[in-house]
Amino acid sequence: MKKLFRALLCVTLTGTSILYAQSGKLTLHGVVENESVVVDQTDIEIYKNNELLRTLKTERNGSYKLELDLGSIYSVAFSKEGYV
Repeated sequence: MKKLFRALLCVTLTGTSILYAQSGKLTLHGVVENESVVVDQTDIEIYKNNELLRTLKTERNGSYKLELDLGSIYSVAFSKEGYV
């Protein structure tokens, strides 16, 4: 039986000052693994300000790459059938 798996990554991106908001992009990338074994085709859900922004899957090698706008609050959830 597979070990339960669920990851939740929260990324908070805000300006360093109330007067100066950040602009630009943040690149978030990595590889999804469970006990040092790559988990391919993992579902990724990106939420911006608590609303679903987009969904995608990791590559066959478990890798992913996201570009997110700075100045917003994001939650990134990773899941795959057979894992929780």
